[in-house]
Amino acid sequence: MADYTTSAYGGGNYGVTRRERDQRVTLTRYFSAATFNLVASTVYEIFKYPANTLLQKVYVITETVEGATGTIDIVDDTSSSNTLVSNANVNSDNAVGESSTHVFKAAAGSICIVPDHDLDAACFWIVVEYVALTTDM
Repeated sequence: MADYTTSAYGGGNYGVTRRERDQRVTLTRYFSAATFNLVASTVYEIFKYPANTLLQKVYVITETVEGATGTIDIVDDTSSSNTLVSNANVNSDNAVGESSTHVFKAAAGSICIVPDHDLDAACFWIVVEYVALTTDM
């Protein structure tokens, strides 16, 4: 699995600090497939989240189109067991794909992208909104 949480891909590991617990957190990542090609069916881990997280919304926003058929899926763990955004179109300018449901995750996990096609031109943002819940009184 490719790890897009490292600085080699233009970002850091977006962890959650104690002060961000019990508050809505919005994380964004920008991807340029022209700079780092994305291979079809490869799982790319982009964000990590802690245990007891309520995933509220996930968006894919296209800035630059692929120029050929191009879609991606956003999944909530590295096993691709729960698709949050399915077939987000990265071949339509300013297209927005978004999740339709909230998902509670009792165990820590990751947000990953899985391209449905090889991508070498598309540029897009992934935006994730969530709340990391605590049991502190």
